[in-house]
Amino acid sequence: MKKGVLIVIPILILAAAGIFLAKPKGLKIETYTIKKEAVKDVYKEDGVVSFGDTQSILSKVSGSILSIEVEENQEVKKGDVLITIDSRELVSQKEMLIANKSGLTAKKEESDIQRLMSASPTEYLKNVRQGLETAQIAYETAQTDLSAKQELFNSGAISKAEFDLSRTNLENAKNTFESSKNRYQGAESYLNELKKSGLSEKEINTKFYESIDKQIDANIASNDEQIKQLDLKIADCTITALADGIVSSIPVKGMTGVTAGIEVVRINENSSKLQVKSKVLSDIVPYLNVGDEVVLKFEFRGKEFETTGKISKIYDFANEGKSALGLNEYRVDVVIDIDNVDNSDNKEIGLKDIKNGYSTEVEYKLFSSDSVITVPVSALFEEDNKNYVFKIENSKLVKTEVKIDYTSSTFSVISEGLSEGDEIAAIADNEKLSDGVKVIKK
Repeated sequence: MKKGVLIVIPILILAAAGIFLAKPKGLKIETYTIKKEAVKDVYKEDGVVSFGDTQSILSKVSGSILSIEVEENQEVKKGDVLITIDSRELVSQKEMLIANKSGLTAKKEESDIQRLMSASPTEYLKNVRQGLETAQIAYETAQTDLSAKQELFNSGAISKAEFDLSRTNLENAKNTFESSKNRYQGAESYLNELKKSGLSEKEINTKFYESIDKQIDANIASNDEQIKQLDLKIADCTITALADGIVSSIPVKGMTGVTAGIEVVRINENSSKLQVKSKVLSDIVPYLNVGDEVVLKFEFRGKEFETTGKISKIYDFANEGKSALGLNEYRVDVVIDIDNVDNSDNKEIGLKDIKNGYSTEVEYKLFSSDSVITVPVSALFEEDNKNYVFKIENSKLVKTEVKIDYTSSTFSVISEGLSEGDEIAAIADNEKLSDGVKVIKK
């Protein structure tokens, strides 16, 4: 009986020892074996077909609208008149300046004649004073006349044209009076300064008339510049199309007047260049470049076809908007030129059927390669602005730095640090993982 007990005990001891020896040592983890493969990652977004840019025509002047010469959806050519602004007030101002210039020219001639006749500055000043008094009387008369015409106009006794003429006469009289007053005061002040300087009468005469000539010349030059600016404004009262196109909207339709800087007409320019405009999330833009090829997919009359295009412009600013879920997002405008070649498989439909404003699906190629190393994004971790994976060597983890060329939502393309056939930890987000830890596959 004792022998049987003694035999059983060693067997139990050996069995326990076997279980202990067979127990594996190391942390169980999921692994990923590196291999090279073809990779293509795309981003899809909606786009709108456009036959050229949209042109906003702005008014450069303020005034009443005399006429709108076009209608929405009307085709126009470059130079066609779109809108006419009332320029009568500007023309009136120009006429006053022309009249003022004539007066200044006459004054200069008068000064030259008086100098030749050796008229003294005192006599010259007396004549200017008489001209000032005449101008003042004319100005006061014009004020009285306008006041009377205002009452007649308000009662309907005279026409607006008669009232406007009276107002124009007042403006002319006022300008003449102010010009005469400035001329007299300036001449009188300068003559007094010359008399105090101790110069001889001959020297005073010479300097006085030289000053008068310079003053008149400066006023004439100022007049000419004002006339030039008015000519530009008068020309701007006729608003024309800057390019061939179709009138898409007339924002001032129904308005009686405009202010400078306001949009009056919007035109979709005609162009043989077929384009697509798309709004791309700002996170995607760093992966796009001008010249990149995109795929454009159209659906027309229940049939589908696709063609290609190239990015021609990426705007350098983003616009804030809302996502379908109501979240804030930022998008950047991208312009795509469509290739002239119609490479659609279904020749029943193609680019010939596409019209301005049609929608399309734009497929942007973010990354493409026939043979690259990729790893799951879960295998990567970052320390000190560097990227790492845990490579497995001799059943131990080795912290290995890698260089990432591209990252999608699920994988990253690795250009340095790993080779085909290497084995790595598939999930790095585990506090038990560290350099040198012994591991085994799950």
